[in-house]
Amino acid sequence: GGRSLAVLVNNAGVMGAADGTGGGDQHLLVNHLGPFLLTRLLLPVMGQGGRVVNVASRAHYRGALHFDEAGNIDQHPSWWFPKYARSKLANVMFTASLAERPQLQQRGITAYSVSPGPVATSLFRYFPSYAQWLIQPLARTVFRTPEQWGIHTVA
Repeated sequence: GGRSLAVLVNNAGVMGAADGTGGGDQHLLVNHLGPFLLTRLLLPVMGQGGRVVNVASRAHYRGALHFDEAGNIDQHPSWWFPKYARSKLANVMFTASLAERPQLQQRGITAYSVSPGPVATSLFRYFPSYAQWLIQPLARTVFRTPEQWGIHTVA
């Protein structure tokens, strides 16, 4: 065979984003559905003992997922934080479902959700400028760098 994938780290993220032009929840689309689709497409080439790491957030504890009778996500919140929390809860639930799949267990593939805590990234780019002004000093002094966080994610 060809080459196989050993580790997949899904680390897409937006916070505070406005809905898309068609009304789509950008938090759910970017934070969950994109990584979900990428993972589903790459699982066939994941090698024996591979790992899927989905970057979630402790915000998932505040998330809620409601479904209609057809199984579609229902009850869309209007404020950005419940949207963000819901998208991260979807990450955690997807990861748990991957970890329980017998066909992945047979191949030794494991799946993990991780919460990075505060990391100095562009995650806050959609926040109003006054909020960014408040966050910047924290980002420089308290938050970890992406490199510091990344070492712990894959190790």
